[in-house]
Amino acid sequence: MTARERIQKEVEQWFLTEPVFFAVYCSHRLVMNANMLCPLRSGKGRIEYNPAIIETMTESRLRDLLRVEIIRILLQHPYARQPMGCPSIVLQKASDLVISPAYNLAWANLAHPTDFDLPTGQNYEWYAMRLNEFRDNLQQEGEQQQQKSKQQQNAMLTKFSICVRINLIHVCAKGNEDKRAK
Repeated sequence: MTARERIQKEVEQWFLTEPVFFAVYCSHRLVMNANMLCPLRSGKGRIEYNPAIIETMTESRLRDLLRVEIIRILLQHPYARQPMGCPSIVLQKASDLVISPAYNLAWANLAHPTDFDLPTGQNYEWYAMRLNEFRDNLQQEGEQQQQKSKQQQNAMLTKFSICVRINLIHVCAKGNEDKRAK
């Protein structure tokens, strides 16, 4: 059975068991994208899937993954609700922080609020802004470390340069002494 057929088989069961999920799925096009690094993603009216990754998944994992993606679509994140200044990785993680406390999907590697010392039960935009601040702080710390490292490198280069000059002066002086001795 192909990845597409496996997805469709799971979704067909939703007609009776999860009619809202089924309706959301039917409002999107299922599109293969073998170039993406994740198994599923949605946006712009499409649900994209990577067949190579889907084919390695068990039925239960595929079922859970499809449910999570449909929940993302229902909650309109991270695609329609995008707080200003937040890069896509922050939006994805904020979505995980909203969804993960409600679902026990340890295998899916969804970020959890406790991973960032954040409380559970907050909304998507709140998490996105906190994660963006966290990212900005890390970036600033990295830039400060980089600046400090550059200053240390410059100090070492200056010391090295002085040592080279001293050695050149010493060599030149030694050469002059040798010439005078002759």
